[in-house]
Amino acid sequence: MVGLGTDFPVDGVRPGESVHREMELFVSEGGATPLEALQIATIGSARILRHESILGAVESGMLANMVALRANPLDDIANTRKIAFVVHDGRVHQVGDEEGDG
Repeated sequence: MVGLGTDFPVDGVRPGESVHREMELFVSEGGATPLEALQIATIGSARILRHESILGAVESGMLANMVALRANPLDDIANTRKIAFVVHDGRVHQVGDEEGDG
């Protein structure tokens, strides 16, 4: 089982940055496809946490926490950095929007 790491506070690392970098390394150094890197980051991590019944997929009954991207990450895994908006706890958060009301 493989999952994605965490954003443990480290000097010089912005929250979220390490997630993108880790997916990029899975592809560039680990031999994963972009699809496999996304699966590792989503359902793979949910399985490790034993929360796959509520996390890791976009399906009815699952928690609706997700990002919408401006470019296809299957074309280039670095496109996960091109975030249009985030949905967390049913609220849309626009990029750069501190209040989260979009």
